[in-house]
Amino acid sequence: MALIGILLAAGTLVTLAYAGYILFRDRQFQTGSSPGMLPFLPKVATENKQIPADTDHVDLVFEAHIADKFDREEYRLVHWRRDRKSKKNVPHETFQPALSFQLADNSSIQFSIECQYAPGFTNTNAIEIFPDQVEKYYAYQQQNNRVVFVILGVGGSPEKPERIYVVPLNDIPRKQEYLPASYLSRYRKLDLKSNFFLLPERMLLI
Repeated sequence: MALIGILLAAGTLVTLAYAGYILFRDRQFQTGSSPGMLPFLPKVATENKQIPADTDHVDLVFEAHIADKFDREEYRLVHWRRDRKSKKNVPHETFQPALSFQLADNSSIQFSIECQYAPGFTNTNAIEIFPDQVEKYYAYQQQNNRVVFVILGVGGSPEKPERIYVVPLNDIPRKQEYLPASYLSRYRKLDLKSNFFLLPERMLLI
């Protein structure tokens, strides 16, 4: 019992420390004191942590998990969206996916990623997506001439999903409301421990 108490206390301290870091980063962004290139987000390595049923928090944790899967020596995180609560009111021309990267040795090669986590597939064995948001990503991709990928996490927890799918935006039909598991299977990342890697000549994220 004493060991369980110690573990619970340690988990609480880790959660509070992470929350404190996020609040500190938010204040930096709001005051404009952050550098041009954003540092990578901290790793979230609390396997048994209970994730609150708060959409913004779940999004934040999943985005942090995805950002941590890019080697900071090869990629630079140049944008991390902070305005989730207002995204329904953002016009098409300014709506930006969650994360944007550029190659560390070639700033002209940039790409963006929208992250979406789901606890599981629907009862029809699919993942729900939102056509209005997809349309905004298409507009962003065209106006900024920047390839967009949608990374879906399914099952497990936001910091350790059971499945990850990396889908090029161009492969998502417009007006589509659900992506069946059978369709997503071709985009599944099989090695969840490996980092993401961009093939620049094909603009393919693996």
